[in-house]
Amino acid sequence: MLLLVAGALLARLPQHTVRLPIACVEGWSVECEWSGVRLRDLINQADGSPEAFLTGRVPRAERLLPQH
Repeated sequence: MLLLVAGALLARLPQHTVRLPIACVEGWSVECEWSGVRLRDLINQADGSPEAFLTGRVPRAERLLPQH
């Protein structure tokens, strides 16, 4: 199932910020800050199952929007 979400809806959902480590197998690591809507909140908004999970690739937004 493909769920398209309007920017206005995303703006109304709770925003969260977390700091997460990113480590590369080549030996480098960095800590980054990520902000936005949690996937579980989007799943809840779409009346999805709490056990739902995401697999595969998420298409880039430009490919989902109509071309003008």
